[in-house]
Amino acid sequence: MKQAFKSLVLASVLAIFAVGCSTSAPFRIPEGQTLKVTDRTVVLNNEGVWKTSPFFWSTAGGAPYRLIDKDGNIVRQGKIKTQFRAASIFWPPFALIYWPMGLNKDGFDMTKPGDGYQVVDYPAPGVVPGASRSTVAPAAPIQESTVKKPAKKKK
Repeated sequence: MKQAFKSLVLASVLAIFAVGCSTSAPFRIPEGQTLKVTDRTVVLNNEGVWKTSPFFWSTAGGAPYRLIDKDGNIVRQGKIKTQFRAASIFWPPFALIYWPMGLNKDGFDMTKPGDGYQVVDYPAPGVVPGASRSTVAPAAPIQESTVKKPAKKKK
């Protein structure tokens, strides 16, 4: 009986350790393109799943991604959905502090445009999100006659 209990505890600890040290999600990536999430290159296994170490708190609003073509040009960029990892609670204090965020288990299809929930696309590099070049007027130059100079104080 004692041996069975010890084996059960050991198996539970090993299972928590295995789950607590990684995050994974299925991905579909267009052929000939490379996906980078934060600074990590996505390498899929045979089932199309990417397994990586968890992310820091800075990815709580989503992990930044870049889809790069063969020539090194950024094709798409934006954020993919992340979620809090409950397993990080059981690894105090380090996991909760350093690795609380993981990939959303629903998966990511990078062959389609972003849906605004799982995958949020940003405009092309160099374009400010929400600003249109046709609606932004150039700044008018400041003319010398319109600038008021402070009055001199009398002594």
